Amino acid sequence: MNKSSRLGLAQRLYTISSVLIATMVVVTTIVWYFMNQIDEQVKGVHVNRVPQLTRISEIELNVTRASLQLRHAILARTPEEMNIALDEVGEKKRLLDAKLDELGKALTTEPGRLAFAPLPALMQEFWAVGAENVKLIREGKSKEAFAFLVDKTVPARNRLLAPLGSEKTRQTDVLSKELATVSSEAATTLHFMLGAMALLAAGTLGFSAYVVRVMRQLGGEPGELKNVAESVAAGDLTVPIRLRAGDSSSVMAALNTMTGNLTRTVHAVRSNSESVATASAQIAQGNQDLSQRTEEQAAALEQTAASMEQ
Repeated sequence: MNKSSRLGLAQRLYTISSVLIATMVVVTTIVWYFMNQIDEQVKGVHVNRVPQLTRISEIELNVTRASLQLRHAILARTPEEMNIALDEVGEKKRLLDAKLDELGKALTTEPGRLAFAPLPALMQEFWAVGAENVKLIREGKSKEAFAFLVDKTVPARNRLLAPLGSEKTRQTDVLSKELATVSSEAATTLHFMLGAMALLAAGTLGFSAYVVRVMRQLGGEPGELKNVAESVAAGDLTVPIRLRAGDSSSVMAALNTMTGNLTRTVHAVRSNSESVATASAQIAQGNQDLSQRTEEQAAALEQTAASMEQ
């Protein structure tokens, strides 16, 4: 006899329910862990990777705009247009210095720090060359300023843009890997959830099948069994018992068989009791007849004795 067979029905139901609940708790915990990992990856992309790529793109764009503003200043038709273009260059310088500082603080990994290392010097070189270009423009030396722009300023700009482009490529590759990791973890979580749902569904179906099996063994609702048992215990053997079609082995069927056997036994006892009562009455009548005959014989003997004495 194995251990499960020694457990009562209530203990079995509690055990199965506890296993299902524990499984759901474990599944919920694992899914929470996976979702937390995905959330951390997404936060890393949102808080670090995307802003860094945005800063690099802004630096590239504004460096290019600064060189274009120098060209606009050279081609300006009036001093006002020239001053506006040069003011734009100064504004771009302040913006670029701030963005470069933000980029350096945001690059916390070793590859990021190595990529950032040459940028400050290249930025200073670009602005130093740009300052000489601005000086030529303000002096009204348009041809010399344009030649300087082509020969000095644009190459300095390109030297600055080269490591920025490399870092942007590296950051894009890292972003792609992070997004691939997020996608992989999301797929793993989805597959795990589908497997867990299938497992829980199978467990629930098994639990339902077990309850149905128990109900078939009972043959009726527990309340009905209780009413029948109480009626039989009170001596009422006429209580109606409803059986399912083809039911011959359930507890309700056993109660029906028991009440039928008890009814036949009671009828047999009652019949035997009536027979015994009839026989007792006949024996009593016979005893009365025998007593009467005995008295008559005694009287006859007394008369005979009296006659003999006379």
